[in-house]
Amino acid sequence: MNKDTGNSLDNRDFIKTMYEQLWLSQRQGVGERLLLTSIFSVMFASSLALIKDSLFDCSNLYLIVFLMLLSIFALLFTLKVDSVLKARERAADNIVIHFKLLHFNPRYKKHWVNNIPIGKFFPIFFTMCFCFLLFIFIKTIFANNFLALVIPTVLFLLAVIFLWRIKYGLKTE
Repeated sequence: MNKDTGNSLDNRDFIKTMYEQLWLSQRQGVGERLLLTSIFSVMFASSLALIKDSLFDCSNLYLIVFLMLLSIFALLFTLKVDSVLKARERAADNIVIHFKLLHFNPRYKKHWVNNIPIGKFFPIFFTMCFCFLLFIFIKTIFANNFLALVIPTVLFLLAVIFLWRIKYGLKTE
């Protein structure tokens, strides 16, 4: 009888360890996304501060194109990290629900807590940076105020709608 109790305690400790590892891994992913955003923001701001006097000069096109590509990479990276984080969160929630470990997860303790993760705004931030750079690029190439304003604005609105549909579309669970 002691052997069965020992096995169930070992199994419970193993499940608790799995749950803790999932949440530690999730926090690491959140840290990576925040680090990328910090590095991108510093590069973006310092590059624009460097070229502020000659913003619409053709000699800055290479830097603007590089920043545009970097913002696309950051957008794709945050979408990938977000999908991985959602999978880890689902796995941790399944462990909590399946093994009735509701006391491990603070979301199940307090129903009044409003959970609005900041991660929902990362893709929109990178899209906004890309559209701003696209505005500078078009303004530099064509020197057309209307075209430089309309194309990035429409692209930004379409991207936000698309990102909203991807992240908050109909759930099939």
